[in-house]
Amino acid sequence: MHELFLTATVGATDFEQATAVLQGLCAMAAWQSRHRVLYFNGPTQAKGLTNPRSIQPSPYGKWWTELSQQLSRQSYILQVRYEVFKDGDFGTAAGGSG
Repeated sequence: MHELFLTATVGATDFEQATAVLQGLCAMAAWQSRHRVLYFNGPTQAKGLTNPRSIQPSPYGKWWTELSQQLSRQSYILQVRYEVFKDGDFGTAAGGSG
């Protein structure tokens, strides 16, 4: 299976014709979907555990130290993506809230 993405700017007067050409090329009906994408990022340089010695259980002390070292080397970026719907998530065109 292959995926092909095409990005193009199409004027309002040519939109119907462009849609028809793409539907014929792909042998599929067109559909629209909207997705909200949120990004959460941690600190640019992770700090690790604060004062790992205060939380070290005695038999696992070396593991807490190792965990603190690994966390201090890594930062992260989390991406959340979900579909939103025009009817339910954007309100009404008349300016109502529901």
